[in-house]
Amino acid sequence: MIVRRDVFDETHRPQRLLHRDRETTRLLAALDPGDDGTHRGHAVLSGPPGVGKTVLAKQCCDRLRERRGTSDAHVRCLGAEPGTIYRRAIEAFPNGPASVEQNKPVEAVAADLQRLVAAADPGAVVVLDEADDIDPEAVDVLTNVRGLSVVVICHSHENLFNRISPAARERLQAGTRLDIDRYGVSELGDILERRAEVGLRAGVWTRGQLETIADAQAGVARRGIQSLRAAAEVAADAGHDRIQEADIERGYQRARSDIRAANLDSLPFKYQYCYGLVRAFGPITSQALYERYFEFAETAWRDRLDTAPSTKRTVRGHLTKLREYDLIETHGGEHRAVEPSLEATYDFACLQPTTRK
Repeated sequence: MIVRRDVFDETHRPQRLLHRDRETTRLLAALDPGDDGTHRGHAVLSGPPGVGKTVLAKQCCDRLRERRGTSDAHVRCLGAEPGTIYRRAIEAFPNGPASVEQNKPVEAVAADLQRLVAAADPGAVVVLDEADDIDPEAVDVLTNVRGLSVVVICHSHENLFNRISPAARERLQAGTRLDIDRYGVSELGDILERRAEVGLRAGVWTRGQLETIADAQAGVARRGIQSLRAAAEVAADAGHDRIQEADIERGYQRARSDIRAANLDSLPFKYQYCYGLVRAFGPITSQALYERYFEFAETAWRDRLDTAPSTKRTVRGHLTKLREYDLIETHGGEHRAVEPSLEATYDFACLQPTTRK
């Protein structure tokens, strides 16, 4: 039933992002260096997960590269220290080295990045993705690099502005801010139709079914696309010639489970450790979680180059991200895993409920 699985992959990028023309025009205008290469602008893209913020940024970078010859780097910032962000940016730029030595001082890496940007003609763009918990120092440094346009992708621009320095906030507020909304039912139906036309066998789906999925997934493109893929898989498993309503219903849970697994797999070690604790000891209160967090930290972080976070505020931020990724839920002050059978990517055998005091 599925004839091209790649069109349902998370990494698939359509040639044109439907129903984002206004946002595309504004972001291109913000980042375009102009004919003389003197214009530089920053941008903040905010909105819920799965609505196309990352795809929008990448498509605009692609178009600027084709139109102006600009350089760009896409950096995933979740849980990363400033030095790691600078290294990833240098390694991602086409004119940068393939790797930067890990023990190089942060100030030296930042200086290398500035020299790299200065050599980029006519300009450079860095996309800071998943920047909700980004270190304020990194935003301050990068928005102040001459010749560099910065695109910050986050869920809430208010939270971002509250965390960063006044100088960095002023620089970002002088640029372009785009709040990316969920799609309407008809709009997401159009997106699903494009995927269905290419990725599914002809005649196995209807437009009405696509809009049913779009409505059920509240206009979130990622969930809609994965629900369509899952419905086709369920139908094929059942031996159906066409997607049926029951296939769509069963596909929702499969898609949600698949997205959770992908979300968890994408998280850095420290977030997965927090998830492992909730999964092993939940339902668990925040205070009990903090105690467990530090009780097992030394064992869990053994032989790792990074260090365990040491503040309750950091742990609270991890819990927020896990909730946003639909990995944990919190009720009555207690946290528990949404899907207890879902294991972390890393080995957390040290987290044994039998050790509970």
